[in-house]
Amino acid sequence: MIAEVEQHLGEGRVRTVSMQPTDGMVRGMMAIDTGGPITMPVGEGTLGRVLNVIGNPVDNLGDVKHKERYPIHRMPRASKNNLPSSRCLRQVSR
Repeated sequence: MIAEVEQHLGEGRVRTVSMQPTDGMVRGMMAIDTGGPITMPVGEGTLGRVLNVIGNPVDNLGDVKHKERYPIHRMPRASKNNLPSSRCLRQVSR
């Protein structure tokens, strides 16, 4: 089960938010620190796919092909890198 630490309570205890169902869990269960943030796959292989909050595909299309994973909480890229464009990315017929 993946959970995100929201608050350090002291004495080796934390308050978390679960990213998956918690059926069968009880207060005081042992937890293992992964040493890193929750990450999501990024890149061309994720286009058109439906992923859950921990990066697993939920669209029944198999594994997501990716080379990199980025943390779900990270600083946005600098706005100077966002170039204005009047180009239409995709036209939808109605």
